[in-house]
Amino acid sequence: MNHFMDHPAPALPSPWLTTWFSPRRTIRRIVDAEAPPGWWPVIALALLGQVFALMQFDTYSQPETEMPLALVPLMLAALVGVFWSIVTQVIMLAEVQRFSILRAIASMVILLIPALLLGLL
Repeated sequence: MNHFMDHPAPALPSPWLTTWFSPRRTIRRIVDAEAPPGWWPVIALALLGQVFALMQFDTYSQPETEMPLALVPLMLAALVGVFWSIVTQVIMLAEVQRFSILRAIASMVILLIPALLLGLL
């Protein structure tokens, strides 16, 4: 009797959570796996972000509206989250493409040039 068949494989943590703290290890596990992770969290967060943005645009589009002081920590947290998201994207791109960090940053900047030029039109 084989004892290895008696124990199920340990469940791997969600890549949507581990990518924030160990992006290199997470992306390596995804690349080495045969099945890609599900996309429903990305779609749900994108829709939630759109709803939130529409609510904020409607509320603060009038010049006489003042921003509550309680939103300042939330805005700072959002800025930190955006910065850390960019950092993890660069690290994961470097891991997948086997680039150095500087080369990964350069490739992201090159991809942004057409978007910036289209924004100027």
